[in-house]
Amino acid sequence: MNPVILLIILTLATGVAVYGLRRINIPRQAGFEGIEAPEIAEAYNRISRWPQFRVLRLIIARELASHAPSGILADIGCGPGYLATLIAQRHPELEVLGLDASDEMVKAAESNAADLGLSDRVKFRRGDAADLPLPDGALDFAVSTLSLHHWSDPSRGLAEVHRALKPGGQLLLFDLRRYSRRFF
Repeated sequence: MNPVILLIILTLATGVAVYGLRRINIPRQAGFEGIEAPEIAEAYNRISRWPQFRVLRLIIARELASHAPSGILADIGCGPGYLATLIAQRHPELEVLGLDASDEMVKAAESNAADLGLSDRVKFRRGDAADLPLPDGALDFAVSTLSLHHWSDPSRGLAEVHRALKPGGQLLLFDLRRYSRRFF
């Protein structure tokens, strides 16, 4: 390779490593991802079955077990319900509720739970994190995985989770950064 081109590539790579890339800022808005469309929800359901997401769910389930959950647990932003059903399988003493802002995701979650024979052990409802359809102090435990970055108002959503948790209740939150680095 031409030494000048190699030097340019190394200089650019070093600059990106040291200074990072410009972040994009996508305004938060409800329904931004289009999960309400049946074909998008089905695609998300298929992607959620990929091995890397299964591994992530197992990691989360192991972390959850270390907190000895009991009572009522809600999976907020449950998507197609795979984590909620895994929790129900591993913790038969828990009452598990999956909440998602998308009717299509709730339908997928109900179908997936039925396929696993868990319809009687885990329930799914439509519910936006910023306005949870739960009374004060209804939950002993809450989890949210890869959902927070989709919430239109994360502060309000976290306040809602706090409201819905009993005193001493716990929230396990797993997510990515909302704003991604881009090359442009």
